[in-house]
Amino acid sequence: MEALKRFARVSGSFAVVFEEGRPVKVAGRPRPQDHALLMELAEEVVRALAPGKSGLVLVSPERVRVAYREEGPGAAR
Repeated sequence: MEALKRFARVSGSFAVVFEEGRPVKVAGRPRPQDHALLMELAEEVVRALAPGKSGLVLVSPERVRVAYREEGPGAAR
């Protein structure tokens, strides 16, 4: 997570969309050549905090947050 925060200090805040535990898209202003690295780092975070789920990894210079979609009868839509 520290590597993601360091990256955000240089390039600005960004998010990584993940589906079923796999990153699928980077949103924000990272350089195209950094895309693969950010996807790899985000996958480590998702694997640790939200395995098999879908949502976002939100990265700012101060913190990394994981927001995932709730499933089931009590989930907000």
